[in-house]
Amino acid sequence: LDGFVSSWNAGAERFKGYQATEIIGQHFSRFYKPEDQQDGKPERALATALSVGRYEDNGWRLRKDGSQFWAHVVVDLIRNEQGEPIGFAKITRDVSERREADLRLRDLARSNQDLEQFVHIASHDLREPLRKVLAFSDLLAQEEGARLSSDALAYIGSITAATRRMQALLASLLDLTRVNSQGRAFKPCALDEVLQEVCSDLQVVIRERQAQIEVGPLPAIEADAAQMRQLFQNLIENAIKYGRDGIAPLVQITALAEADPDTIQITVVDNGIGFEPQYAERIFGVFQRLHARDRYGGAGIGLSICRKICTRHGGDISATAQPGQGAQFTLRLRRRHRPDDC
Repeated sequence: LDGFVSSWNAGAERFKGYQATEIIGQHFSRFYKPEDQQDGKPERALATALSVGRYEDNGWRLRKDGSQFWAHVVVDLIRNEQGEPIGFAKITRDVSERREADLRLRDLARSNQDLEQFVHIASHDLREPLRKVLAFSDLLAQEEGARLSSDALAYIGSITAATRRMQALLASLLDLTRVNSQGRAFKPCALDEVLQEVCSDLQVVIRERQAQIEVGPLPAIEADAAQMRQLFQNLIENAIKYGRDGIAPLVQITALAEADPDTIQITVVDNGIGFEPQYAERIFGVFQRLHARDRYGGAGIGLSICRKICTRHGGDISATAQPGQGAQFTLRLRRRHRPDDC
């Protein structure tokens, strides 16, 4: 009860550096930093444990050699058969590595948030100048076109095309940053209904390419319905865009049996051009393209958005493919979320 060590196990010896003969009979305050000792932190720990039965804390502790480690400490009150306090059982865990990992994750999250804010502001501020470039290019072509040479008109056409590509790129970047910053709360979401809406929105391109979309029964989950629509629309649009010449696109969407009751697994399989297996991870990077822009349009951000949406929903997305044999995208999403998930 007075804070002097009466027993010492092998675990304590291993990461505090004291052998039992060196520490038994010594006061446990020697494990605290001098400023914590002067502040009375060891005594308050015992007083709390005596009062409520347990004390728990995270903080710096000292080894025999003077080095510090980040510890998770629990002090439990011990009573005899008559219920009288007779001492304390103190368990110390070295959680330095976990703390470092938590700090790195926190710094990464802060950096990612700063980067997203920068992209959002930069993209938003660039949209107005681009609109002016397009407007004046159109005016120049309309009002001065008769006096301009064919080369000059071609230059204006190139300016217009490049500006429109930049506008599309900025719009895609904004979509990417909005996945987290403007995501809606998770609510019950019927994925069957989501796919019906997506196919309805894409009916023009589906009809033009004579594509066939086969959707099996899909479960209901807790999700941001708008982001689920964006997720499946991106995947279906990609499957149609990267179809093989002379072959009608076929997209099959199926829910698989999942061993984990908290997770669903859905595959999106197409019969398109596929890709080399070594690019299975690269395709999810921002601005990563496997084909020339003049053959397949787009900003190269769609699959990045898909991954970010899956991550926000507690899951992931992966891909497998072979050249000329189509591709398969596998989605893993949580069925339910805690109230503080976002």
